[in-house]
Amino acid sequence: AEPCRRCPGRARTMAAVTSPGEASAVSGPSASVSFDCAVCGASFGGRNALFRHLRRQAACGEQGGLVAIDQEDAAKAQGAENKSKSQQQEKKKKPKKEDTEHKKLNLETRPETYAEELAVKVAAVWALFGGLALQLPEPEVFESPPDHYRMRCEFDIWQDHRGPSYTMFSGKERVQIQHYPMGTKLISEKLMPGLLDVLRREEVLRLRLFQVNFHTTLHGDALVGLLYHTPYNRPERRAKEERRQAEKQARELLEESIDRGVAAERCEERGGDAAEGEVDQEEEGQQDKEATSAPGIDDCPLTEAWTSAAERLSAALGGASVVGHSRGRRAVVGRPWVEERLRVAGGAEA
Repeated sequence: AEPCRRCPGRARTMAAVTSPGEASAVSGPSASVSFDCAVCGASFGGRNALFRHLRRQAACGEQGGLVAIDQEDAAKAQGAENKSKSQQQEKKKKPKKEDTEHKKLNLETRPETYAEELAVKVAAVWALFGGLALQLPEPEVFESPPDHYRMRCEFDIWQDHRGPSYTMFSGKERVQIQHYPMGTKLISEKLMPGLLDVLRREEVLRLRLFQVNFHTTLHGDALVGLLYHTPYNRPERRAKEERRQAEKQARELLEESIDRGVAAERCEERGGDAAEGEVDQEEEGQQDKEATSAPGIDDCPLTEAWTSAAERLSAALGGASVVGHSRGRRAVVGRPWVEERLRVAGGAEA
């Protein structure tokens, strides 16, 4: 007898039975196996047919134990479902991980322990080559400044009743930055405090300002980037795009349909009308330009007043370039890049 796959312990009830004469040939490729119902004696060619018989014949299914097996399986399934629901409820009740688990924001440098920390790092790297059967020279170590070593940085701008301030995030916590010793002295001692002083005086510079970028070089060149939010007037922008597309299609159709020679004759015959048309087109272009610069349509903060204030900011920062960014637009006072000069060993400054 072969055990039932649903209930191995009830092989006597639902068993695969072979005749005595065929017992020795069961394992052969041509062996015929029959599955018999132990209750009514009906024979079937496969397990599935036997199970279908037990389900259809209530008496055979009940006496053979199939009904009890189904009830047991249903109870197990219900228990597993209840367990899953309880686990989900417990998971919802668990408090979320607090922001304190995030690494604390640490901007302080440690010049007094720099030499020790560098020695530990050099030893760790050198140990990686310990298993090599090579005669390696001693490592040459180039120390960097223990502080004021970062030449690029960016900060969010937070504005309240006390004025603008630099901020960074530690997880979801907003941290105000009073001092940044990692930045170069030009950034930490001149650009950062100088920019805040000018922002407190120049409202046009701090209006909608949300981020500041600082870029410096080794020889003292500097650039300050100011990023602004811009109100997005979707209906007006959509209408402008539709007008632009319509005008483009009209021009293309006109160019395709009018021959150059015919166009020249018409221009000669109606020279006055053409001149009037050109004037009308110039007036329409001027109206579109004025509409684009109107505050109600595209309220971009990079105006002429902003440029004047940015020039005063550049002068206060010792000639540093100032670049304003607002949704794809840019206004530059000075240069939109910084220039670096490096001295090559054995050569002149490049």
